[in-house]
Amino acid sequence: MPPNLRASQRRLRPGSRVAIVSPSSGAPGLFPHVHDLAMKRLQSELQLIPVEYPTTRQIGATPRERAADLNAAFSDASIEAIMATIGGDDQITVLPFLDSGMIAKNPKPFFGYSDNTNLLNYLWNLGISSYHGGSTMVHVARPGGLHPLSTASLCAALFSGGDFELHPVSEFSEDEQNWNDAAWSDPVNDGHIYCSSITERREELLIYKWGSAPERNNA
Repeated sequence: MPPNLRASQRRLRPGSRVAIVSPSSGAPGLFPHVHDLAMKRLQSELQLIPVEYPTTRQIGATPRERAADLNAAFSDASIEAIMATIGGDDQITVLPFLDSGMIAKNPKPFFGYSDNTNLLNYLWNLGISSYHGGSTMVHVARPGGLHPLSTASLCAALFSGGDFELHPVSEFSEDEQNWNDAAWSDPVNDGHIYCSSITERREELLIYKWGSAPERNNA
């Protein structure tokens, strides 16, 4: 069924807890410095509290184990959104182990792209809205800082709700960088918060300061 967007959309706020999962590739285990940068930016730039799960950094986790993390994230009432770290190539094997009844009763926004299209379609058929994008290792851990265009749409999905008008980009590139390069060191934080201009909580955003490590859900 088409998602009931008004019912399944949530508007997050500074301090919201967001599940960080790897339902496809366990790339955070191979490139922890990239993953750690994304977790730091979720806190410092987007003012969210990332919560990791047993397979978030696990290479070679079984489909059942990855599904268990997704089921745990959807069933946890304190989790307000779920973000995938990256795509992969076998997520379709995870879907049979998901608890569709429980997930349908606990709708919350999911963010992911590439192989996560499997889960996006799965959630659509449960009537849950989700978003193609927001991969933490790709879109949040971008070298040199968050990109204003992709971050604007991500913040709109996270914090604003409703419609968001997308415009064609004026230019783009296909340059690739190796995740082992030093470019993924964290640049100096100038204190700018990208979401402040498109939310109704500018003053609230500006007083939140985060610097702790991501939470770990070991269930």
